[in-house]
Amino acid sequence: MGIYALVKPIGVTLVFFFFSLLIFSACATEDKFLFLSKRIDAVEAKTDKALVSNSGRMATNSAEMGQLKEEIRFLNGRLDENNHLLKQSTERGATEGNSVSELRERVVQLELRVDRISSYLGLEPMIPPTEKDTPAAPFAVPQVRRSAKPTAQPTPAVIIPLDQKLYDVNMDLYR
Repeated sequence: MGIYALVKPIGVTLVFFFFSLLIFSACATEDKFLFLSKRIDAVEAKTDKALVSNSGRMATNSAEMGQLKEEIRFLNGRLDENNHLLKQSTERGATEGNSVSELRERVVQLELRVDRISSYLGLEPMIPPTEKDTPAAPFAVPQVRRSAKPTAQPTPAVIIPLDQKLYDVNMDLYR
């Protein structure tokens, strides 16, 4: 047997000694165990609070989302209704014969008629709006046409009051 027989029990003893030293040195004490347990409990409590808070916010968000979905449904219904009304209006306009070109032609005819009436009444024809005018005003105010020659008033034998003269002048202008 020799040297191997003596080394073998000593080697096993040394290995056992180092192994037990390793086990005992790696073991946690009871204080460390309690400290770690308290930390785990604190983390779990904090996580539970966050979970409750998040679930409350999720419930609120879910309710708001339901409200928004309902509003979207309502608006979609209104949009469909407006589209239907627009389609009906377009069809009604087409069946009545009021196309855009017909309306433009009618406007031109009416403008010619207004010009003839204003020339008959002795008014200036309608002046197209200039750039200074607002684009919202589609018409111009007719102006009185004044002749180049002043109208000669016969001298009456009877003295007419000033009010009567002004009245007569305005009536002549009106006619």
